[in-house]
Amino acid sequence: MLKIITLATLATINCISYAHLEHGNFPPEHPSDHPEHPSDHPEHPSEAESAEGDNAAVLKQVEVLLAEIHKAYKEAAGITETLTITFPNPMGESESSTVQLVIGENSGSIVVQDQATFVYANDKVYATLNGIDNCYVEADATKGFYDGLAAITEGSGGVPSWSLALRSSEDLDVWADALNMFGLPDITIVSLETKEIDGNSFQVIGSVSPAGRLEITVNDAKQITGLVAFMSQPGMPEIQIPIVAATSFDAVTTASTFDAGERKKYDSLEAMFMANMPEMPGGGGPEQQESKMNGKQAPEFTLERMDGSGKVTLSDLKGQVVVLDFWATWCGPCKRGLPGLNKFDAWVQEEGLKVQVFAVNVWEEGQDEKVKKFWADNKYTTKVLMGSADKKLTENYQISGIPTTAIIGIDGSIVEIHSGYAPGMEEKLKASVMKALGGADEPAKPDHPSKPDHPDHPN
Repeated sequence: MLKIITLATLATINCISYAHLEHGNFPPEHPSDHPEHPSDHPEHPSEAESAEGDNAAVLKQVEVLLAEIHKAYKEAAGITETLTITFPNPMGESESSTVQLVIGENSGSIVVQDQATFVYANDKVYATLNGIDNCYVEADATKGFYDGLAAITEGSGGVPSWSLALRSSEDLDVWADALNMFGLPDITIVSLETKEIDGNSFQVIGSVSPAGRLEITVNDAKQITGLVAFMSQPGMPEIQIPIVAATSFDAVTTASTFDAGERKKYDSLEAMFMANMPEMPGGGGPEQQESKMNGKQAPEFTLERMDGSGKVTLSDLKGQVVVLDFWATWCGPCKRGLPGLNKFDAWVQEEGLKVQVFAVNVWEEGQDEKVKKFWADNKYTTKVLMGSADKKLTENYQISGIPTTAIIGIDGSIVEIHSGYAPGMEEKLKASVMKALGGADEPAKPDHPSKPDHPDHPN
């Protein structure tokens, strides 16, 4: 798969996806009828209240520290930085990648090794992808490098450039999002410690998430010298991804430039990628993978519908193709793919195909209202199944990361598994369901029953 620019995408699509862990209350609730420490005793506040007070103090300290870091980056004559990211490889030696960032007075660049280059010059940001040498994308950057980069990446924010965010923005939330470059969901700052490392003093910011934790190291010059992400998934060992930053605040004397030459200009990175995406054998597309489950009977399940209209049992749907898209509200690639899934579902209904499409929410137990609100806010119409309460569902479908989409044939066996998000997924799903329906070139439209209570085709 061609890797596209963002480290968040690199992590979630290619090797690491984030799962909500089962977790109880922390600290544990103290029973209100405890004879020695009643929770409402005015002189003995509950442990939870004490923890909240301590965390509020830590948050204030971290806000002050981030403001100091922002001041240092903003007032620097220039910034030259090399980030070295080390990705673990369970099958062999770890792999490293670098991101080189240069920020001058009115120009700059970010080079993501073997992936992409972004150049800020002449109030524009230009982007090129490695391996696609005859094309480029251009975005307006009259408000600066940071805003231009956000525009060209359509706000995904995953390009590893916390230095640019800290220099350009006055917004604490923007700094926090840039530092949470792996997109850990529901992340909360919990600690600020001073540590001695190789004889030098550093401050370490600690954050936790249901999917892992982050440690950010800051030196006396208020430079971020490193970030370590610890990823957690149910039933799997913790994965550690360290990032080492070598940063200079010296003035940048050579301006960055970009010459489009004979390159073709595209309106977006997605359009450029899709226009130059290599064909895969059999036309399956880059995100299709050969699963060990292909050809086997799809595991049975009975799940509640999100709208409360009843339950769905997979075996009851035999004779139709079933598309199951496993997703969660905190999953960035899932959210990028859902508009396409919704359009694909609308196409299925317009064509009258014997296909059932379900967005299966997983790894969000106890978050039903959050899921409903997310779906309503986005005005999606695809049917949602609540899969988080089924402890064996993702294990039965051998899902280690999301988004994952399973295509189940009319005989109940798995035809294909798609893993991760890539632009153009909607068209790939169309090809997949036509294959599952028997390989017809054009949709065969069955008679539509007019009965309003028909379970598969309601008016």
